[in-house]
Amino acid sequence: MLFKWSSRAWALGPLLARSCRCVDGRWAHQANLDRSYAVLEQSVAEYRQRVLVAFSEVEDSLVALRTLTGQADATREAEESATRAFKIAGARYQAGASNYLDVIDAQRTLLSIQRPQHPDQGCACSHRPSP
Repeated sequence: MLFKWSSRAWALGPLLARSCRCVDGRWAHQANLDRSYAVLEQSVAEYRQRVLVAFSEVEDSLVALRTLTGQADATREAEESATRAFKIAGARYQAGASNYLDVIDAQRTLLSIQRPQHPDQGCACSHRPSP
């Protein structure tokens, strides 16, 4: 008896009623449910976008940090080499093995490395416009 068409017709009624959306509000719960799912999907998409932006910002910051660390290491090594060259030039001058121009050239090289390359670096005595 359960497999006859007449019993199946009675089972179709609730299925059709659930899928129908009446304007008068009898099945408004389905419309509210659909709207809630749409809002949820939109919120999930916005969250994913924010997470992707955050990952991108972190990655950019890590790359910048790695670059600045490498630059700082290279500058430190160059300054150490220039300091050694300046001391050697001074010692050679004191010993009479070279002239004072070699000392001045070594000192100029050292000072050019020590001078800040970026405007944010350096001492407070540099001439910067006041805000």
